[in-house]
Amino acid sequence: MSILLLALRQMRREWRGGELIILLASLTVAAAAVSTVGFLANRVGQAMRVSADAALAADLDIRGPTPLPAVYAEIAASQGLSTTPTIKFPSVILNGDRSQLADIHVVAPGYPLRGSVKLAAVPFGPSHPASAIPAEGTIWAAPKLLTSLGAKVGDTLQVGASRLKVAAVLAYAPGNGIDFIEFAPSLFMNTKDLAAAQLVQRGSRVGYHLLIAGTAPQVEAYRAAVQPKLRETDRIVDINDTRPEVRNPLSQGENFLRLAALVAVLVAAVAVGMAAREYATRRTDEVAVLLTLGMRRNRLTVLLLLQLLLLGIAGAIIGSAIGYGVQYGLVRVFGGLLPVALPPPGWSPVLTAFGTIVLLLMGFALTPVLRLRNTPPARILRRDLGPRPANALVIWGAALAALIALLAWQTSDLRLTLYVFGGLAGTALVLALGAWLLLWALTPLRKRVGTAWRFGLGNLHRRGGHSVVQVAAFGLGLTVLLWLTVVRADVFRAWHNTLPPNMPNQFIFNIQPNDIPTLRDFFAGHKLPAPTLYSMTRGRLVGINGKHVTAADFKNERARHLLNREANISDQRFLRSENHITAGQWWDHPEPGAHLVSVDDEIAAALGVKPGDSLTFAIGGDEVTLKVANLRKIDWQTFQPNFFFVTPPGLLYGYPTTFITSIHLTPQQAPALVELVRTLPGITIVDVGTIISTVQQIIEEASLAVACVFGFTLFAGILVLWAAVHATRIERRYESALLRTLGASRSIVFKGIIAEFAMLGLLAGSLGGAAALGVGYWLTSHIFSLPYHPDPWIVPLGLGGGLVVITLTGVAATRRAISRPPVQTLMRHY
Repeated sequence: MSILLLALRQMRREWRGGELIILLASLTVAAAAVSTVGFLANRVGQAMRVSADAALAADLDIRGPTPLPAVYAEIAASQGLSTTPTIKFPSVILNGDRSQLADIHVVAPGYPLRGSVKLAAVPFGPSHPASAIPAEGTIWAAPKLLTSLGAKVGDTLQVGASRLKVAAVLAYAPGNGIDFIEFAPSLFMNTKDLAAAQLVQRGSRVGYHLLIAGTAPQVEAYRAAVQPKLRETDRIVDINDTRPEVRNPLSQGENFLRLAALVAVLVAAVAVGMAAREYATRRTDEVAVLLTLGMRRNRLTVLLLLQLLLLGIAGAIIGSAIGYGVQYGLVRVFGGLLPVALPPPGWSPVLTAFGTIVLLLMGFALTPVLRLRNTPPARILRRDLGPRPANALVIWGAALAALIALLAWQTSDLRLTLYVFGGLAGTALVLALGAWLLLWALTPLRKRVGTAWRFGLGNLHRRGGHSVVQVAAFGLGLTVLLWLTVVRADVFRAWHNTLPPNMPNQFIFNIQPNDIPTLRDFFAGHKLPAPTLYSMTRGRLVGINGKHVTAADFKNERARHLLNREANISDQRFLRSENHITAGQWWDHPEPGAHLVSVDDEIAAALGVKPGDSLTFAIGGDEVTLKVANLRKIDWQTFQPNFFFVTPPGLLYGYPTTFITSIHLTPQQAPALVELVRTLPGITIVDVGTIISTVQQIIEEASLAVACVFGFTLFAGILVLWAAVHATRIERRYESALLRTLGASRSIVFKGIIAEFAMLGLLAGSLGGAAALGVGYWLTSHIFSLPYHPDPWIVPLGLGGGLVVITLTGVAATRRAISRPPVQTLMRHY
């Protein structure tokens, strides 16, 4: 008989007898949890990425100072990606005797690839999405440009050698002003009008762009293919290179989705280990018979491995199908709440489910099952004989290796893996020690309670080691579910507090020192809050620690980008609320003329600088060397003006300096900006309201995704917890049969079971709730970099949840064991 046929026959027989249900159910639930989270994360992650990319107008933007090689677009076309070129440069626009410097955007059909352009009929008026690019012979102009030139929609402006008609007011364009460095108002024109306008001449300062969009795998494949062909002067920009206000919510949402998936896997690992132990125990007699009949141990090993493989395949297939169905149902029910349609999911979650099952079996099921090959044949005569105990190092080593592999695979983040692994290891040890101490403390209680509670507590103490393992396992499951609750609450709170109702939605640049009195009078005259002004001095970083540096000296893209342009340097006496010192000391009372500088911590990491180092800037024809006094972490999502480099007040006095401010205006107040521009024609106003809307959309999508994923992860955790409790039903069935044979009533046995699981729930819930507070602090503070707010309800929630969930699942899993006639159990046992 072939080994495969024998394996199938045995599995069919064992299935009829209920031998495989628990292990298969555990594997199926694990695969279902992982695949559901994977499918949801895949679809919602794609939608979040599309919304974020709308701020860039594409998935990728290749930029260069000269016409881009055709090979960039050819590679994109060969891989099925969408592309459209754009050209950007400054030029003076004329309307009669009036002139204004503008930032020209030459766009082609297809722009934008992500997001949409917003147009209006009047400056700062209501806007609507554009359906195409400017028609040939027409332009779209920013409100500031029209106001400065005294023009309106329908007028004709001089653009280079051409006269083009203003077709609409440009309210917003994806990627336009997202870096807040475009100090001239924008003008959009059709690429067919560029040649006649004669704007691009030899020596012109022009930026050439190729926008690319496609699916995530296509984009990554394209990046890998085109990177080796990039010229030294060209670079690739994606959403991670845009403003942190847009980038941070996306990153936090993706991290939380990965964490939710990780929680489901960890709870499943505990259940699979417990189920595999029972499966191996129940097969001991059958293996002894096979060995007595002459089966070789090597053939037995192959048989056991083959059965595990078949179980794993079945669990992965069934679980993946359930996962796909659950996520499909969730999207059908809740998908309409999202502001964008969810793309179809990829099939990578299925592969993830199969891989997870393999790791779970190898780490948590393989060792107990393979122990069966050491079963002595004499067990058919002496039931006290069994397989030789496995080496503890082998058992724990396999579990730890599988656990680390699962963590690394699910998180794709070494830092998150180490934090979670350390938290799990520490939590498991604390839970085990706490369980032992609590069980020991409960010993005197046995003499002071009724029969049912005495029976329940007796069960806990009689199986002391097993009870400690159960409390630790249940406590660990509750810990990960509760800490997910803690982190979820903090993430939601931080996201929704990030964008307060009256946050700035207008930035005013290029305010000259002599404009400040007029600006303040204007705000006072219109009964608007007095603006807070921030100085801004332009300087190029040219040296670090006395050594001249250029972009070519760095591989880090952010460092290269910084060194290729001038940086904005501001002064600041007091540390602002959205800035936090991460290294060094802030200057409370700087000495006059102290040449100090505070640096954004991310820029410092890109440049490789720390407090005590020196930075040299070229400012106004001079070189100024500043000592790094401290590093700051900036909360960019406040949408307040912030700067990579800050000096003490007065240090850069005498150098060319302008000022910047941010204000919040209601739609009714927005028309006042037209008068402001007429009063101060040299200023530049950037409307960031649409960028704020993009961030809010990302936050809403991420919040809903987290809610869906969290809900299913919690459900999966309860199912896995049921599997773990259900794994002890044979032992409990035997105990119930003995007690009822010795005269105990069914009611007493049932109440004793309730008392035992209630106490297990209380112990596990109290320990799990306390542990969740500590682990939640780790994750919230160190992984998500969010303020930690300990929830006083976590411990009571752990107590209540542990009591209710563990009691109900325990009773449900053992109900049939109590109901079964004792004679059937005892005859089967012997």
